[in-house]
Formats: sequence, C-alpha cells, structure tokens
Amino acid sequence: MKHKLDSARNKNDEIALSFSNSFMNDSKYVKLLCALSESDLVIEDSRVKLIWDDEIREIYMDEITYEFDFYDHSMESMIGGYPKGWYEYKEIEWLELKSDAHQMERIIHLLNSIGQFETELMDGVLRLYGYK
Repeated sequence: MKHKLDSARNKNDEIALSFSNSFMNDSKYVKLLCALSESDLVIEDSRVKLIWDDEIREIYMDEITYEFDFYDHSMESMIGGYPKGWYEYKEIEWLELKSDAHQMERIIHLLNSIGQFETELMDGVLRLYGYK
C-alpha cells in the first residue's frame, strides 16, 4: 500500500500548476546553493516547505552536505522527514534561512548578487519563495 505522501509526490507538476506564481527554477536553486556553500555565512536554522505536504521540514545547510548532495535538477539527503532521499527543486514551495541581523544583511547582499528572488523577511527569518 502506498503512503499518501508518495501519491501526492507523484503529482508534482499538477500541484505546481495550482500556484499563481513560480519564482524559481533549477539553475536558480543551483546558483543559490553554490553561493551559500562557498560563503562563510552563519545560518542558524533552515527550513523548507514542499508543495505536496503541510509539514515544515529541516533542510540541512552545512558545508559537508553542500559538497556532496545537490545537483543540476535535484538534491539528495538534504531535506528531513518522510520520504527520505531525492527531492527535485520544483518540489520546494519555500525555503527559510534564519540568522542574526548582521548575517542576514550579508545573506541578502549575497542573494542580490546572484539575481532576483521573491523574498519575505520576518523576525530574523528570510523566506525565499519557489511558488506563491
């Protein structure tokens, strides 16, 4: 018997089309992850919301993970919760980065150097939207 999340996950494209706006693509995620992995930024906490699930999950943003686990179209073992394994970037509804004020200023500067992102800043947490 399939887990209900497996069924939802198989409908990614259909779910993605239900959003009004799409702000990210594979190359933008790769640029973001490369820039973060090459920086010396201190990110206290990172969370992610997937399009097919209501659970807010951890996304592991340490330097070891970056070196081995993100690719051109997907990431491996970077997102917590069930199911474990591979996630395509198009499955990410939003990504949050939490840090102190000084680091957040540096994070925003880094993002601006990469390109345009749909973001929201709330109490030391920067949310980057994949979909809205």
